[in-house]
Amino acid sequence: MRESSPFPFAVSLRRVLPQASFIGCTNLCVTDAVESSKDVHGGSLFAVIRGTKVDARQFVIEAVARGA
Repeated sequence: MRESSPFPFAVSLRRVLPQASFIGCTNLCVTDAVESSKDVHGGSLFAVIRGTKVDARQFVIEAVARGA
């Protein structure tokens, strides 16, 4: 886990992605974005990337459990 956030403040996804649909919530604020479920902590945005060797969709449950 990371000791501190790379962002000096939380970023509103609704503000960054105004055309996006947020189902079940009014807004999401994140403190960082990661592509490895091992780097997720509370407030992280987990970017699910399908690679040629590994499909990150298999790590979504782990990322959510870590606070994504």
